Amino acid sequence: MRRGEVDFGPVTAGACPICGQPGCGREITGYERTAIDLFPEVRRGRVPIARFLCRATRRTFSLLPMELAPYHQYLVPTMLRVLVLFGVELCVAGTSLEAALEKALPQDHDVTVSLLRWWVCVLCAGFRRGHSELRKPFGLSDLRSGSGFRGMLEEVQAYRRGCRVRDPPALGADLLRVMGQYSAAAKRFLFGRSSQERR
Repeated sequence: MRRGEVDFGPVTAGACPICGQPGCGREITGYERTAIDLFPEVRRGRVPIARFLCRATRRTFSLLPMELAPYHQYLVPTMLRVLVLFGVELCVAGTSLEAALEKALPQDHDVTVSLLRWWVCVLCAGFRRGHSELRKPFGLSDLRSGSGFRGMLEEVQAYRRGCRVRDPPALGADLLRVMGQYSAAAKRFLFGRSSQERR
């Protein structure tokens, strides 16, 4: 769908995500975001993002496509898929973090172990923050919090399985379904924090 074909009426007429008043948001000039996918091969592109002004507070908010998390260039399904593949490779005895990452990803990626550690923190924090809402449709009673990199990686995998997000290649569609359900119920992003939530 092209930019001009999107109907933002529900956004501008509905409750403003910043002040909560109906009809407060006004569309202003948008911007572009870089989006990176690694599967089936490395792809980088620019995505147009709609932007709005809260008339009451004069603060702005944006509407991101479901696949993007605020302040992250890699698509959320890509981030989780990398962690799943990385986790499989890491289970091989004696495999270092760097070797597991190289075996899990396409040749020309620029993902580092440091970035992977950050993704684990972001995804784990999102699942934890969304736990009470996710528990309603998925149960999730057996989940335990992990600590450290490997513990949090295992926790992310437990949430993925608990939310019925299958292994790749079905992972992307399943994850977007979970993210959509959560966003519809909680009115916020499952992963990452929007600008209006930051202090």
